[in-house]
Amino acid sequence: MDLRVQKTQTKLYSAVAALFYQNGTSDSITVQELCTQTGVSRATFYRHHEKMVQIIELQVLRKMQEFSIAFDQTN
Repeated sequence: MDLRVQKTQTKLYSAVAALFYQNGTSDSITVQELCTQTGVSRATFYRHHEKMVQIIELQVLRKMQEFSIAFDQTN
């Protein structure tokens, strides 16, 4: 994944997390609200994701990969 995509994904995840903690539920978060808050266009959002939950799934996978790499380096 190139650096631009990583930065966009990080912005989207951070905004989803902030909106979730603010609203107390993920059901009330809209793609429009997320895109407005992050400055990411709806076209960019839908180029990479079909649903909002994919942002969270991708972040979990990225963290698992980082952990795996760090773990491999220590052994």
